[in-house]
Amino acid sequence: RHRRRSWGEIRKEVKRARPGRTAFCLLGVRFGHVLSGERRESVRRALAGVLRETDTVIAGPDPNLILLLPFADRTGAETVWEKVKRTLEHLNVEGARFAVAVFPEDGEDEDALLTALEKRLAEIQVDAGKSDGPAAGERGNAAGANHTLRNTDQ
Repeated sequence: RHRRRSWGEIRKEVKRARPGRTAFCLLGVRFGHVLSGERRESVRRALAGVLRETDTVIAGPDPNLILLLPFADRTGAETVWEKVKRTLEHLNVEGARFAVAVFPEDGEDEDALLTALEKRLAEIQVDAGKSDGPAAGERGNAAGANHTLRNTDQ
């Protein structure tokens, strides 16, 4: 299952961040449709090329990608989201939606973080179009304008 592949990188980041409770984010990207393997890999490579060297793009289950953003809080995730949005627009990938989970507030281990992210990505699919913002508890799409990342699940 995709979760087992994702756990390794996320587990390492949890171990690094836990002692100082240093924030990091998982930014989930749900594409509007399943991309072919070759197309998805080219999108993954393009996204990796616009991110920091410390960031990682992890393939989730179709049609998802997970971006692991060390040392990033929700504000940092919003900055990355803007880069991702522009890159996807440049690649003519339409209908992408975004969600975020932040360590430690959304979970203190990889399972809790992935569960929070998967829940939010599932909400996006069910409630697509209700909001333009990528956020914990919010639904968003790549065509949206000004967005604020906030946790509305509390």
